[in-house]
Amino acid sequence: MKANLAWAARQRGLTHYKVAAGVGMSESAFSRGLTGRRDFTAEEKRMIADFLGYDMSWLFQPITPPERRKPKNYAAIMTA
Repeated sequence: MKANLAWAARQRGLTHYKVAAGVGMSESAFSRGLTGRRDFTAEEKRMIADFLGYDMSWLFQPITPPERRKPKNYAAIMTA
């Protein structure tokens, strides 16, 4: 999922359909790119970034979740 891209569209009050239409893509192709089932081309990325007004590198940066840590009461949870 391209979380920054989804967030940017919501901030602009745009549906996926409106973003796709604004850059000349089908809604299906845009949705598949948004969910990671296809890659956006470099040209599509540029057009989407221009349309939404955000930096392309930020819109399409990979999401890296933080390392998960054990809760403070981990031992109590495991023995319950």
